[in-house]
Amino acid sequence: RIVALNETAARFWRQQYHGRPAAYVASRFAGDDLSGDPAITIGYAPGRRTALTTHLRAAGATDQELVDAGLSRYSRRGELIDVFRDRVLVGLRNSDGQLVGFSGRAAPGASPETPKYINTRTTAAFTKGEVMFGLTENRDLLDQGAVPTRVEGWFDAIAVTKAGGGAAVGCAPLGTALTTAQAEMLAAAAGAGGVVL
Repeated sequence: RIVALNETAARFWRQQYHGRPAAYVASRFAGDDLSGDPAITIGYAPGRRTALTTHLRAAGATDQELVDAGLSRYSRRGELIDVFRDRVLVGLRNSDGQLVGFSGRAAPGASPETPKYINTRTTAAFTKGEVMFGLTENRDLLDQGAVPTRVEGWFDAIAVTKAGGGAAVGCAPLGTALTTAQAEMLAAAAGAGGVVL
């Protein structure tokens, strides 16, 4: 159910991905807003407090399902609100290709107190330390001998892959920590070229 809700959320966020958010991403990638890249699930979470929550409720999701999926949370006043607001988002996939979570970057111009990146909290489908952005998305390039290149965040991972011309694939643990599980994933993806850190 969590994966199904994530897929619905991703479709909703993709519909919001235009204007300022897409232009910002395009400014980072030489005019490419990534919306045409089949390997990347990208979108934009509007700044409204309940945009996604309202959409998913209308699609039949219960409040408990939204909380369990890490898509909504309760505010201090007890209102169910969106976790991701005013953020460019990328989908996070497990080794089976299932959409298990998201990582969101604050929109340009966000206040200094706003965390630059936030990820889906731990859920029954997602544990951050067990996912490496870029490995599943670029499995075909890795199978052809591209060198997995460990970077910190997904923007950097996409940049490495795009600049690598098929020779390198950016892989991000979505933070500064690298878990044993993630190191094992990198090792399994490495061919004769090893891994670049």
